Amino acid sequence: MYARTKTFTNKDGSKRTYVQIVEAVREHGKVRQKVVANLGRIDELQKGSLDRLIASLAKFSKTKWIQAEADKLMVHSAKEWGLDLIFRHLWEQLGLDFILKLLIVNRIDPLCANKIDPLENKNNQHCSPP
Repeated sequence: MYARTKTFTNKDGSKRTYVQIVEAVREHGKVRQKVVANLGRIDELQKGSLDRLIASLAKFSKTKWIQAEADKLMVHSAKEWGLDLIFRHLWEQLGLDFILKLLIVNRIDPLCANKIDPLENKNNQHCSPP
C-alpha cells in the first residue's frame, strides 16, 4: 500500500487534489491500483489533520518502533570517542608513556630527549642527568 494524489478539474477550470491510499492488485495478468481509502482534499489535510494521522499510524509500525529504540541507544558524541581512541593508540604505539616516565625519573634534559629509543633497555643512558 502507498499514498497517491488524484487531481480533478472543476467545470470552472479550478483543480482539486485528493489523497488516496491504494494498493497494487494483479487482475487478469495486469497490475491495477485498488483504492483502499480516500483521505480527503489535500488542502484540508495539510492544515494539520494529515500530520496527526501519520503520527497515529506510526504507532503501529514495527520499523518506526525499532528506529525509535535505536535512536535512544545511539552515541551522539562519536567524534570525541574517536579522537580519544586514535590518540590513545598513537600514545601506546609510540611509547610516549615510557619516554615521559624516563624523562621524569632520570631528570633528562628535554633537548637531548630525542635521542632516547623506547625499544632499548629501560636503563637507557643516552644523556646524563643534569
